[in-house]
Amino acid sequence: MGLPDSTSATVALLLFIAIGTVLVMTDRPIYAVLALALGGAMFLPVGAGFDFPVIPFLSRRNIPYLIIGLAIIFLWPKKLQGIQLGRWPDLLVLVLCFLAMATAKLNSDVVFWGPRALHGLTTWDGISSAAYTLLDVGLPYMVGRILFQTSSDLRRLLIWIAGAGLVYSLLALIEIRLSPQLHNWVYGYHPHENRFNMRWGGYRPMIFMVNGLAVGLFMMVTTVVAFSLGRARINIGFFPSRFAGPYLLVILV
Repeated sequence: MGLPDSTSATVALLLFIAIGTVLVMTDRPIYAVLALALGGAMFLPVGAGFDFPVIPFLSRRNIPYLIIGLAIIFLWPKKLQGIQLGRWPDLLVLVLCFLAMATAKLNSDVVFWGPRALHGLTTWDGISSAAYTLLDVGLPYMVGRILFQTSSDLRRLLIWIAGAGLVYSLLALIEIRLSPQLHNWVYGYHPHENRFNMRWGGYRPMIFMVNGLAVGLFMMVTTVVAFSLGRARINIGFFPSRFAGPYLLVILV
């Protein structure tokens, strides 16, 4: 899919950057991080972004974490104290980047398809793929590694994830009945083809994600988290967690 020509999508990304900048300047960094990470994943447009030369494509996948990463460096440098980098989970990020470059190196042959010649991957393709991996996987991992260190932080994270599932469940109910239209209504285009979304006499919702599978995976995570909070007897705001798990399970199905 090419870059969508949507003014509302571009405005949404710019507005998100402005709001995110304001949020990270508050004295509640954990809440700012949760709002940016979950808000970006749940509501920003699919496929839209800023394609500048040299640097990787900036989109909903990495813009929230770039804002948070810059905030850690310039606004919350104390968060870096005591972080022992170089443990084996940290090295996995470097391994993934290395594998991206190795993939390009091992696929440099030209492939002939009839009269057409498909050029192989170059070293620059490998570097570009490694940069994407660093932004899409490494940066979110390091943000979590640096900012969520205490049991209190993790409890907030789980409550927000379950709360995000409750919010998304309402949007899912709308699209189950009316078909996946929210992304089109807000941003003016569909993120994915709708012909595969019929399910059991209704529709499989896409909401503001790339397809129904992404929504299903997201709702699965929120359902598991809600059941965990129910066992720990930790409410999701004013919503009793013992009811949240079964409710989200029904939405997931």
